[in-house]
Amino acid sequence: MKQIKWDEVKIRCSSAYKVMTEPKDARSLTPNQLKLIEDYEAKATLTAKQAEDLASLIMKRDAPPKLSDTCTTYLLEVYGYVKYGKEPESANQKNRYTSKGLQCEEESITLLSLTDRQFYLKNEEHVSNNYLKGTPDIFLGEEIMKATKIVDIKSKWNLSTFLNVIDQPTPPVYDWQLNCYMDITGAKEGEIAHTLVNTPENLIQNELRKLLYEMDVATDENPEYKEAAEKLRNNMTFDNIPAAQRIYKVPIVKRDMSPMYKRIEMCRTWLAEFDEKFMMINKK
Repeated sequence: MKQIKWDEVKIRCSSAYKVMTEPKDARSLTPNQLKLIEDYEAKATLTAKQAEDLASLIMKRDAPPKLSDTCTTYLLEVYGYVKYGKEPESANQKNRYTSKGLQCEEESITLLSLTDRQFYLKNEEHVSNNYLKGTPDIFLGEEIMKATKIVDIKSKWNLSTFLNVIDQPTPPVYDWQLNCYMDITGAKEGEIAHTLVNTPENLIQNELRKLLYEMDVATDENPEYKEAAEKLRNNMTFDNIPAAQRIYKVPIVKRDMSPMYKRIEMCRTWLAEFDEKFMMINKK
């Protein structure tokens, strides 16, 4: 078995948010708590309660950082893949939302091209730096490693899920993913393009089969089923909505990525220590 350099393991941009999740017992203090430490330390004398609170806050402030359960669960998947080449089960379990997203990338890019009046191509080039790796959907610029802007496509399942992103905060998973792409490529701008395009026929057929089962009718010729099926198909196709109203763009602000890279260093140390422990167990 080849020698694995755990200090060179790279994290997928699409999973970067898992690395940055905080543990439930996160030891970071709020600004108010940090100010309270300063105030207590400036006092000549403290009450017994204040001294107890100060000691507790200092202990929390100075405790070594930890990785969250979400992060370590993800790292076990990384370990299994890097060590033995085994994809995690989650990699093969795609729900209807992710299935539509994968199947509709080209159609969503075409919709974006039409509304922006600019020709976009789906990027197929993988990119990486010393810590991260991934494949951005679209880039603007002469070449991807000189990109000026990165655009990530999110094809929504239906009208409700599309409208729901409006006026809602950007999920951390999207924010971190775009920032990773931006940092690798050097792009100064990032954007998420939420799109609403017709659902592929194979996915519509899946939903129709579910509907037939749930209605518990003899055949698909049942009048009630046919009416329900027509409504379902109408709710999964969107040609009657103007193209410009089927795209919602969210600009992504460039982050300081040093906290990400520090956390990845912690992840690498965790992987190396886990590997050592795991291999020792198997020697007994």
